[in-house]
Amino acid sequence: MIKEYNQPIGDTDIGKIIHDLYHYQPDVLLRMKPVWGARRAMMKLLKLGHDIVFVTHRGQYTRAQTDLWLCRWFGLDEVRYCEKSKWFPDIDILIDDDPVSVYDFATFDRPAILFTQPWNETTECHGWVSRVYTWREAVKEVKKWG
Repeated sequence: MIKEYNQPIGDTDIGKIIHDLYHYQPDVLLRMKPVWGARRAMMKLLKLGHDIVFVTHRGQYTRAQTDLWLCRWFGLDEVRYCEKSKWFPDIDILIDDDPVSVYDFATFDRPAILFTQPWNETTECHGWVSRVYTWREAVKEVKKWG
């Protein structure tokens, strides 16, 4: 599992290889499957009355494939592309695996859920931020926050 994307490989690094893959072969996104439990969690959250908004930092070069992928797997309620902050005034809770995005969102006194991944496992969670390991746990956290 990749924990740091700046690890060198020859005259490049892992992050550059992944960036180039998405940039020059964006159809690779269409072959990916969602994280286990994500689809079921989205259905539960919708059933509980929540609106789902997908927010991503993905670049312009992958937008068409990202939209197709989200439509295929989740029905694509709404997607917002952003360059910096994932905070929007009409989003109540953020679930993300990027600690910077999660803590940025939480500075506005909104709950944020950090989905555990190898690159964030040493990040401490406190205040408005909680950590989950599965989508089942994420749904429970959302229920706690309302």
